[in-house]
Amino acid sequence: MNRKYANNPARKRFTGDLRLALGVARRAAGEVPAYWRLLKEAGRLESLLNGSCAIEELPVTDKDSYCLANESPGLIPQSLRKDINGFFFSSGSSGRPFCWPRLKGVSQSLSLPDWL
Repeated sequence: MNRKYANNPARKRFTGDLRLALGVARRAAGEVPAYWRLLKEAGRLESLLNGSCAIEELPVTDKDSYCLANESPGLIPQSLRKDINGFFFSSGSSGRPFCWPRLKGVSQSLSLPDWL
């Protein structure tokens, strides 16, 4: 395994629904090209897809190393691309602005239960 992804600092802070989180990660692995590549590089793709990966073993994603390091189309799930009608933009106060899709019929953003 690539040592870059070996230490997950979020391990001690995760307090959410593990089943939901792993379901989102599995769905993203199948539909989000950038996340698929990240998991493949980290050596976690197969274990996530076959159900043997713990949440603590997944690589951490953040704005600099994941969002800004990938082209926007690679960050959008295949199943949602037809529903995009615009984009939200951050202010760029951290130095580099970021954008994410706005979906048709969704006033603010997509909730996880709607995607799953």
